[in-house]
Amino acid sequence: VHEHTLENDEVEHQNVIVEKLSEIEKKLGIKIILACELSSRSLGTSHQASDHDVYCIFVHKAEKYYSIKPSISKSFRMAYAKQNDVPEIDIVGLECSHSFLMMSSNNLTMFELFNSNIIYMCKKLKTFDWVYAVNDTMKNCYDKKALAWSCLNHATSNFKQYICRKELILKKKYLHILRRIIMGKYILSCKEEDIVWPLPYSIEMQLCTIKEENTAILPSDIRSKLIDMLDLNERWKLSTPSNKIELFDKFIVKALDEMKTQLKQNNISLKPTALQLKRQESDKLKQWDYINCKIIKAFSLEDI
Repeated sequence: VHEHTLENDEVEHQNVIVEKLSEIEKKLGIKIILACELSSRSLGTSHQASDHDVYCIFVHKAEKYYSIKPSISKSFRMAYAKQNDVPEIDIVGLECSHSFLMMSSNNLTMFELFNSNIIYMCKKLKTFDWVYAVNDTMKNCYDKKALAWSCLNHATSNFKQYICRKELILKKKYLHILRRIIMGKYILSCKEEDIVWPLPYSIEMQLCTIKEENTAILPSDIRSKLIDMLDLNERWKLSTPSNKIELFDKFIVKALDEMKTQLKQNNISLKPTALQLKRQESDKLKQWDYINCKIIKAFSLEDI
């Protein structure tokens, strides 16, 4: 997890969010062990009025896990309306075992959560640096090609839903689609040993990681347009309905087709059941299970 230096208004927002997290812990009888921003604010595409989307990982009390009839919730969602100068806050919680099962399936959300640069809460263990262990296991166990498939699927569904079927669009939707495409193209263009970790999942990271001469991944006209859109004085326009951007549309259609063709040529399976079976038989799942068990054992026995 990479920390981010907060501005004055962000400090106020952080205090409110931490307060909400503490209220949730008491209300649900859980312990939140990690809470990070996972929105335009952590992706470098936000403006002052952008909402907060917070994702967190939590554990239940020990008796919930050790009960004869265990009854543990896998997730929660809490929404808070705008209050004074603090924008809307949406908090999503994922139970520890559930989140690790997602990680064992190369989940993109979990990858971005553990690489978020805005951290609101991170509980430590004296004898085990669990955050380092998670990041190190991600680096070694995440299937990069499976991530490329996820990027393709995310981009395709979002393009169909938010761009193709609309007359007016929100420019920020383009950014969500483009960052997935660029990340997928980056993975497919690199040899395993040459891939930079963490993978460049935000537009800002991609602009820094992918060199200007590498136009096969990020064409110069797309790069220039993205830089213009990310200008601090222009970001408020990202949430304003506008006409479609033909430059982006053409690039997206072509890139999605190329990625799909390349993945199929590499004989990378589309069938989740086949991938799931393969993972269950591998040592990778055991590594995730080991970390998960250590975390739950340590945190669930603490006072909640």
